[in-house]
Amino acid sequence: MIPTDGKYHPIVQCYLNSNVLNNLDLLKEKISPEEYSVFKIQKQLLDIIESDIKKSEKFYNKAVSELNNFLFKRDVPDHNLYFLCLIYWFSACLRLEKYVDAKFVKSNLDSALTDKLVPELIAEFYAIQGFYLRKVGMLREGLKSLSKSKKILDANNSKYPNHLITYGNLTCYFCTYPSIKKELSLFRKLQDQNLAPWDNIFNFFYSVEIGDLKTAWICYKKIPNFDNKKNIVENKIIAYASIFKLLSLDWQVIKFSETEKKEIDSLIPLKYPERFNLITSDLVEVFNKTYSKDLEIALELSRKTKHENSSESSWFYCIHLRIELSVGNVNTAELSLKRIKENGYDYFWNDWFQTRIELLKKNTDNARFYFNKLMKSIKKHHAEDRFNFEFKLSHEINITEFMKLFDNIKPSLKKAVVVNAEKPQFKAIVGNSEKVTKLKESIAAVAPYDLNVMILGETGTGKEIAARSIHENSPRTSEPYIAINCSAISENLLQSELFGHVKGAFSGAVEYHKGIFEQAGNGTVFLDEIGDIDLKTQRALLRVLETKDIKPVGSSESIIIKCRIVSATNVDLEAKVAKNEFRMDLLQRLNRFVIKTYPLREKLDDLPELCHYFLNENQNFIGEVQLSPEAINALKMYDWPGNARELRNEMEKLRVINSDKTIYELIDLDPKFSLVNINSIKNKDSSVSSMVDIDIISGKIEEENNLPLKKLNDVLLNSNNVMRRLTVIKDLFNHNPILTRAEIIKVMSVSHLTITRDLKLLIEEGFIKKVMPNKSPRSHYFEKI
Repeated sequence: MIPTDGKYHPIVQCYLNSNVLNNLDLLKEKISPEEYSVFKIQKQLLDIIESDIKKSEKFYNKAVSELNNFLFKRDVPDHNLYFLCLIYWFSACLRLEKYVDAKFVKSNLDSALTDKLVPELIAEFYAIQGFYLRKVGMLREGLKSLSKSKKILDANNSKYPNHLITYGNLTCYFCTYPSIKKELSLFRKLQDQNLAPWDNIFNFFYSVEIGDLKTAWICYKKIPNFDNKKNIVENKIIAYASIFKLLSLDWQVIKFSETEKKEIDSLIPLKYPERFNLITSDLVEVFNKTYSKDLEIALELSRKTKHENSSESSWFYCIHLRIELSVGNVNTAELSLKRIKENGYDYFWNDWFQTRIELLKKNTDNARFYFNKLMKSIKKHHAEDRFNFEFKLSHEINITEFMKLFDNIKPSLKKAVVVNAEKPQFKAIVGNSEKVTKLKESIAAVAPYDLNVMILGETGTGKEIAARSIHENSPRTSEPYIAINCSAISENLLQSELFGHVKGAFSGAVEYHKGIFEQAGNGTVFLDEIGDIDLKTQRALLRVLETKDIKPVGSSESIIIKCRIVSATNVDLEAKVAKNEFRMDLLQRLNRFVIKTYPLREKLDDLPELCHYFLNENQNFIGEVQLSPEAINALKMYDWPGNARELRNEMEKLRVINSDKTIYELIDLDPKFSLVNINSIKNKDSSVSSMVDIDIISGKIEEENNLPLKKLNDVLLNSNNVMRRLTVIKDLFNHNPILTRAEIIKVMSVSHLTITRDLKLLIEEGFIKKVMPNKSPRSHYFEKI
């Protein structure tokens, strides 16, 4: 409930009940001159019109100085007032596209956020944060923040409709409006009749977004007239009504009767509100392909207006891209789509634009892949009518080319296109633990899209395998995959390897050399150990990511590249950024999508399957082998600092040394695993362990032999002397007539092979004999004769 007892600062009280900035003059007598001045400045900043933003720089700098003095050079007595002032400043920064300042203000808001604030301000923070996140390219995160803002307030709070209308509009934008239908049913039960039509309002917005103009018209007629000065919904309705009228009357994709046309013209008298003049006229000219102005001017205007209106409707976010495609500017279109995605506009309509790009590039198979994805999304969101519009806006596509998208997929391409779209393949990623499942899901999610991917993980965790899986599950799977270890190449040669060089570029450059970006063609480049590249190469790589072109060393001409870039590192890049060892802008470009590979110690449930895979992957060995449960348990007790790579090496070594066996026991493993497992041997009920007291071997030698343990250790440290080792082993048998190989290894701290040779010498000498109660190596032991 909104407090009315005056316990808040007058400005805060006014905010809770109405609009502070519109009522400042009424508050002037109740607040200090400084407070009045500061909030007056906030209002002036927020009232700056689009065309005057660049001219307002001097005023903005002066305003920032005064805001800083008010907020940070003295204590603001009321925390709600302090927070509200920051909120308005945050809004002004976003309004004027001062994103660096916005980040600073947001950090102060984050610090000041507390549950002691009035809930209306907390909700306001999450709402404006949602807008900020959308602006900096985190559109989905912005939607989540907006969702949080409406959950904080009760449905009968006067501030609630403002947050719901913003959130509801975005759900329409993303074609996910049906997900909030249940919430809207609450409003039908409220006594306030002004809230009753909201379901029709949102349904109208949603229907316009998916191109269902017949449903949109039905809903629009059910929306009552609003007082534009009092109702926050009116501007949105006008915007969508303008789009609706444009689509319904001008383009004739959806047929309306003459009576309906007259009714539409009567109920929506203003064809395009003034604020949409530029953007809608460009949209009309794209449809009609009759540019009344020079094409370059049209493109420039569409680029200038895209940020202003792209948040109004998904019809607007890609007008400049439509123009580029319609006139065949495929390289510029590809770059535009990439930037659209980077800015957070990850709509399923991007698949249609990618389809058009692939058709222009004559990559029919890739075009089919994206078109197949698009069709599934269209079916899911019932957006068939919207596609009819989009197709008519695609002037570069003729019917013959369009029909190719429906051709039967060639058998040789079936795996590359269909399987990757439906059922990702992970032959080289072994395991089904929660960590591995998460890794597979991440790869499946990002593989179809041309996003830059950063893979993070310790050495030996399979980052290269993850990168290859991304390639194999993408439309590029039939194209080259090239991996390069950036840390393994000197700084002088790395740029040549990446970008290539021309003849004579440096000493030894006797001919033109293609860099891996050019060699990869339409494939994938994997940059391993990206954190180790020098700053000069970082600058060059940043340019590649921004412009999608390269300049070979020694050349002044640029080459457009078409490959996808996946990178990986085992270092903390953010820490390197803090030390000025890695560029922040490059990091932001590289990690548009982050995948994490996990150390083996965090997914030990997969160890048995990994062992089996590594033991049997080499086709040079005949027959399948396996590990005993005891051996697997010993391996699980090990810390695995080298991760899966170390495990692979151990399994390969095990297979080579014991090529005649089909089951490997604990005793066959490297001694380091026996040492890890030695404590568990004490508690096992076996014929050998019952015959031997491990404590005697490990702790009581000093008492019974009068040989100080320190001296024994000194001997063992010099165990390269065979006679010394044999003497110590004989002493062990003199005190313990029956010993296993593993127990001797535990005391001697030498390798399995060394002890095996020593025991063989003692057998030949006749000092001991080997006893084998059964075929299992676990039962074997040595006995003094």
